[in-house]
Amino acid sequence: MKTEPWFYTYSGIKFQLLDPTMDMINIHDIAHSLSMQCRWNGHCKFFYSVAEHSIHVSNLVPKSLALHGLLHDAAEAYVGDIITPYKDQLINAKIIEHKILKLIFKCFGVANTIDDKHYIKFADGQMIPTEAFQIVPHASEYKWLEALPDPVKIDLECWKPSVAKAVFLDRFNTLLNINEDGTMEAA
Repeated sequence: MKTEPWFYTYSGIKFQLLDPTMDMINIHDIAHSLSMQCRWNGHCKFFYSVAEHSIHVSNLVPKSLALHGLLHDAAEAYVGDIITPYKDQLINAKIIEHKILKLIFKCFGVANTIDDKHYIKFADGQMIPTEAFQIVPHASEYKWLEALPDPVKIDLECWKPSVAKAVFLDRFNTLLNINEDGTMEAA
């Protein structure tokens, strides 16, 4: 059975995978999905979500890039968190993911300049060994971790999905100055 390239998001939006539009992007869908996805393809000692990872990246970069850090993996809400060794074999998957991420950045006003990408990549690179040495069995066998930046001193909390979702949305709302009633605070 062959499926068509669309699906319904958690909130009920019909998401066109190959032709997404800005009106299909929803921060609540992103937060929900990322909070339900386990990093490391689930091969870790405890459930640790992409949402929690994204919050840590957001906290590691300069404040001006915090929203970028929070949303750096947001496309995974629509395409899944595919482990890098496998994703490297899937050229079309990388193209689709990049297209969706670019749309998410446009939707939320993230510039994504070359310099910005450098900061985000570095912070993301710090989180990988941080996570590996705290929650991944046999992490010492991954020699490629030596090429990454040093781990940061963060104790991973491994939040359950409902907590990760709430913290993710709170961070998003704080960064965009969104009040509890959904209105934006005047600058």
